[in-house]
Amino acid sequence: TIGPGLVCYSFYDFKCLKCGKQEPEVKLTRDHVIPLTQGGSDSIDNVQPLCARCNSKKNNKHIDYR
Repeated sequence: TIGPGLVCYSFYDFKCLKCGKQEPEVKLTRDHVIPLTQGGSDSIDNVQPLCARCNSKKNNKHIDYR
């Protein structure tokens, strides 16, 4: 089966939605638009692809780059 991360990555052409860099130049991570710690879900509707660097900078903020 294809997991939600891969579906999300392929939908956005394997690009980080913040910086625009694409795999394999960067390693994408699953970012939760509404962080899990703030009541966000782990569903595909709450996931966006960000590279590790951009995800780290976003930290625990609610930012939707889609």
